[in-house]
Amino acid sequence: MRYFTWNTAEPSPTPPSDLPLDPARRRLLATAPVGVLAAAAPLGNLAEAAAGQHDSEFLSFADEDARFKAHFRFERDLRDEGQALSWYHFTLFAMAPETRPVPVVRFEGMEYSYFRRLGRLTWRIHAHNLSFPRDLNTGEFTSTAKNPLTGETVAVSPMVL
Repeated sequence: MRYFTWNTAEPSPTPPSDLPLDPARRRLLATAPVGVLAAAAPLGNLAEAAAGQHDSEFLSFADEDARFKAHFRFERDLRDEGQALSWYHFTLFAMAPETRPVPVVRFEGMEYSYFRRLGRLTWRIHAHNLSFPRDLNTGEFTSTAKNPLTGETVAVSPMVL
């Protein structure tokens, strides 16, 4: 697996001195996307993908059901039905053959979702997302970005899903 930085600056080997390093929190945040996949994947595929492994990098689970419940609870809730509001950000990358992915623009947004239980370890999720573009260098909201492959300035719009 290859990792890319979320901005154009090179990553620092040490955190800024004014921010405390919390390795457990960083590992939890680094594995958070797994919760999204676990919630979206059918349980059979999740169990098959895990191939009997019930431990993550730093957490242990009694069985695959406990692992799924922990991930789903992190992303939503284990109630029979409810709503969840979450904030997220992602970076859009330009990709061309024979070149590395290059960041173009960062998006920041919120998701509102409704979920309800359909059966044992099965929930239906209906979600709405709204994301706004931000400049990679300044962090300010923007409506344009520079295409790093062509140098052309292109329009970027908010995303509605």
